Amino acid sequence: MGERVGANSYKVNTELLDARLATTPIPTNTWWQNLIVECGDQPIVMGPYMVKSLNESVVVCAPTEMHSNTFVASAWHDDWRMDMAGSTRRVVAYDSVSVTVRYEGSSLATVPLVKGAVFATIVLDTQTVVRLSTIHAIIGVDAGDAPGSTIVQLNNGSTWLIWCESNVVLRQCGMSGLESPIPMQGAVRLALVATPSAIPALLSARTAIPIGGDVSINATNDSAEFAIAWKVRGPGSLLMCAQPHHQHALENAEWIDDVGSYWSSKGTLRVAQGTKWQWSESIEPIGFAGHAEPSAEHTEKLCELVAIDARALPTDLHALPPDPYFFGKALARAARIALIADEVDDSHSRDMA
Repeated sequence: MGERVGANSYKVNTELLDARLATTPIPTNTWWQNLIVECGDQPIVMGPYMVKSLNESVVVCAPTEMHSNTFVASAWHDDWRMDMAGSTRRVVAYDSVSVTVRYEGSSLATVPLVKGAVFATIVLDTQTVVRLSTIHAIIGVDAGDAPGSTIVQLNNGSTWLIWCESNVVLRQCGMSGLESPIPMQGAVRLALVATPSAIPALLSARTAIPIGGDVSINATNDSAEFAIAWKVRGPGSLLMCAQPHHQHALENAEWIDDVGSYWSSKGTLRVAQGTKWQWSESIEPIGFAGHAEPSAEHTEKLCELVAIDARALPTDLHALPPDPYFFGKALARAARIALIADEVDDSHSRDMA
């Protein structure tokens, strides 16, 4: 790899981009930017899975909760690592809800990473021996009811369904590995089994592989209509996870509660079936000031608080964070203080900010 960029530089590494994409603008702060920033070795959050796309491997994690009284976070663990020895990766395509990574070298593979996908998917484009490993111990391996399906129990209490499009059943290799008995081609799909009743529904969805989605928004007056048309490769029922803010709004959703639910740091994910999502939202007025003037009592308290916050801002610009992420947060804080001070006619605090 080329120049090692500094930690927290958030610099895009063009070597991790397809040559065509490297010459075009890349979305800022997109959900998949960890794939191309610095060394590209940090996970992206798809919900319900987190994924690392590395040279020579793809790593899938079903995150678990890590929390204190001040934060909730997703705990990463290498639940499954698929060996792609001798291959390097590049981002080759993206849309609003997906990003596609291409592996080239000893193995050729395409990895569609789609937000909300119930399965994590690696598509092998050439005949390859599948080698999967886990940080956990494998305590049970059974053939599933569908050709090419394997049910795997791990010693952390989780159960996974793994399906091979070529109908090859994986066999255990050592304490923490799985391997195909012969080279195979096509999709390898992994899904966390949230509840035992989930397996039939997951098997019915195994052949419908999401590869992207078209998002449309039509706004009129004070409302907007949203739609996601999921792009799918293969027949069968498409299952996708809806986040909490989708669940209350989706119209005519076909919920598949037999699959169970998945944990995420944004809340519990619920599984919906279908290739199109639609919902409506009210559009709130956009402006820099509040929708209504605060009362005299609240204005007095706001003046007191905004003065405290303004005085707490650093006066030495060199004290600001050097990296663009936390510098942006510091700048946004100062801007909010200035706006509040202006709204309550505290010009001194506004000018300090």
